[in-house]
Amino acid sequence: MHFKTLYDGEIYPAENILPKCEEYRKTEQEISGIMEQLKNKLSEDQSLLEWLGFLENEMSTIYSFESFSYGFQLAMMLMIETFHRKRQIRTCSEIYGVLL
Repeated sequence: MHFKTLYDGEIYPAENILPKCEEYRKTEQEISGIMEQLKNKLSEDQSLLEWLGFLENEMSTIYSFESFSYGFQLAMMLMIETFHRKRQIRTCSEIYGVLL
């Protein structure tokens, strides 16, 4: 099932991950409040503030992708290492006739 959705391009990790911790929600609400206050105070410079928000969002997206990519690569390396060790143990037990 997951392989087909991956192949069909239907898996979007960045859109499916929503932090569940209360600290994240509080920080998000605080940022929204401050942005709204700044929009009210900067009547002429709202577009600059909105551009800043856009750029911060872009940076966050890039960071999220890099974190996901690193985590995925690390998980694959650990799986390969585990599989390789399992094969070595099996081979050793076959050679020495010892049940490991």
